[in-house]
Order: sequence, then C-alpha cells, then structure tokens
Amino acid sequence: MITIEKLRYYVNYDQGTGVFTWANPKSLNVKEGDVCGASLHHGYIGIRIEGKRYYAHRLAWMFVYGQMPDGRLDHINRKPSDNRICNLRQATQSENRQNASLDSRNKTGRTGVSIWKRGGFRSEIGIDGRKFHLGIYPTLGLAIEAREFAESLMHRCSPR
Repeated sequence: MITIEKLRYYVNYDQGTGVFTWANPKSLNVKEGDVCGASLHHGYIGIRIEGKRYYAHRLAWMFVYGQMPDGRLDHINRKPSDNRICNLRQATQSENRQNASLDSRNKTGRTGVSIWKRGGFRSEIGIDGRKFHLGIYPTLGLAIEAREFAESLMHRCSPR
C-alpha cells in the first residue's frame, strides 16, 4: 500500500481538473509534468507507482484527505474518468448502485421499472443487495410512481 508521502513525491494532483501529473517519474520515457495514468475497463484511470496499479479516483481521495478511502468511492456525475475531488464521494454499495446509469436493456427509461411479460409494468427496488417487488401496474406512470414512492421512503429512512 502506498503512503501519502510516496504519493506526493511521485505525482502532483490538480483538484480542479482531476488530472495527475508526474513530479518524479522513474521511467526514462516519462518527463516531469507528463500526465499520469491509462484508461482501464469502463473508463476508470489507472496509475502505476512502484510496480503497483492504483485507481486514480482512490489516489485523488488520498492526495486530498491523507489516506485511502474506507470502502467505495462514487463518481457523482457517473463519469469514471472525472477524478475531480468535487466529483467524488464515499458511498455504500447501495448508494453507489442508486447513482448507476440506466441499464442499456431497459425499455421503459426508468430504473426499477420493466415491461411485464403478461402485460403491464413491473416495479421493484433493490436495498442492501436484496430486491423488493413493488407490484405490477397497468400503466407505466403508476409503476414509476410506486418506484419513486419506495425511493422516497428508502432515502428518508436510510442511516447515514
């Protein structure tokens, strides 16, 4: 695990842009001031320091707050390459999933609402890894209302 001292020795971080640059590169092919990192799966940025790869968003958190985050970090605007500190927040898995993009297979345009194979619209919500069925509704609007009501209860009652 990298220390804050080593992190700050090797790289600089611009909180406004979320970009890391090399302060003391170890490679002959890299110059001081060059942008760090490479695009990984799903758009996340990875930075290799002393042979170990780290996610840039976790390093950004460490650079600003002095330690690696406890648990998950969420990109508020859903863009995993946007590592500005104002775009990062600590989140539970459930909170992180709430901020997820709409599944590309969803035909209703609303998370948690799907077309029911026997007619109508099915509404459901996931909480702490469990899925709760909210009902089958004759119209899309009613299914969305049920989902939004469940969300309002969940957000009001969830511990922070």
